[in-house]
Amino acid sequence: MTEPSAIEDICQSLMTMAGFGEEAPHLTPALRREYHNRILMYLSHGYMMVHGSRLDCPCFVPFVGPVFFWGSPNPDTQILHASIDPTGSYRISGTRGTTEIATLMLQASGPAEGAMPGRVLGEVDLDEIELDDEGRFTVLLSGERPADWQGDWLRLDGEVGTLVTRSIAAVPEQTDARFAIERIDRPVANHAFDSEAWTVANRNLLTFCRYISAYLLKLVEGKIQALGTNSDLVYRVMPHGNQTRQFYCEGLFSLEEGECLVLEVQIPDRVRYWSVQLFDMLYGSIDFVFHQSSLNGSQAVVDPDGWVRIVVSATDPGVANWLDTAGARQGGIMWRWNEVDHQPAAGVRLTSIANLRQELPPETRLVSPQERAEVLGARARAYQLRRRW
Repeated sequence: MTEPSAIEDICQSLMTMAGFGEEAPHLTPALRREYHNRILMYLSHGYMMVHGSRLDCPCFVPFVGPVFFWGSPNPDTQILHASIDPTGSYRISGTRGTTEIATLMLQASGPAEGAMPGRVLGEVDLDEIELDDEGRFTVLLSGERPADWQGDWLRLDGEVGTLVTRSIAAVPEQTDARFAIERIDRPVANHAFDSEAWTVANRNLLTFCRYISAYLLKLVEGKIQALGTNSDLVYRVMPHGNQTRQFYCEGLFSLEEGECLVLEVQIPDRVRYWSVQLFDMLYGSIDFVFHQSSLNGSQAVVDPDGWVRIVVSATDPGVANWLDTAGARQGGIMWRWNEVDHQPAAGVRLTSIANLRQELPPETRLVSPQERAEVLGARARAYQLRRRW
């Protein structure tokens, strides 16, 4: 019996992933059609991660973001990914940039093994390593510290399979950290076509895609069971690769025509960074480039009493702090708090657009249609000027 061809493997995996959608109880016909689009996203992204960053020649390639938006990535974060061999030695170099936060994370396993990046094995804040006068850094990663190296060093153990970098920008003027990776324990491998290596890589790619498609469907089903709808947000432990100094709280929304939610939180005295965003019922970020579906501490207007009040709705309510569902009637809300002195309670109230002004303080910042258009135009330009590929 002959081995199936690569095309046959792909077709079989596509049908398997489509079958996952047929079994998901929360998928409406419209969501199921969108889920089929997501399968193509997972396949495209899997190729980039598996073939764009090889174990013998690693390279930081885009992880989740505006294009590959599965997993509800933070709109303020540029995330890069590299697959590594835990038995190797590597040099990470680059520049710190000026973003609020810049980190390097070590995770177990990864797409090169046919898996999602697994549990966090360590995270380094670039503000805690040595930088030269121009903000440049160099970090070595290896099983043992080189005897002649006096700079920053991280130990690799047998579980590490993925490196993930994050640059979290609160305002467009901030510049992202830049990262390069080199394997230094052996020469660069010959990249002549190797059919056996490609077969293994493609099978890992498809295994990753099957895993992520099933995982995200089950994740949303779990949130439907565990989280309230149109009720106060709940603090959750995120299972894969989230920042070690960050808290997350979530909830679900379901809005009828003319309805909206008001989110209310008292901003803590000490918090390094916070943001809130919307996600859809496939656990993908609702478009944040052309829609204001997220806000952070620099973008949102805090009321004089120290509380921030944010309106979630499908139509523009005329207030500055609007989270646009981009037409979605159902979805989720995620709030991130980084280096915060306590876990703030996030209250949620359901009301109508018609009665909204009565629900908000009289000093609430209002915006005109022209002002909104200017804000959205600046937002779209800022996202497009950041690296996405």
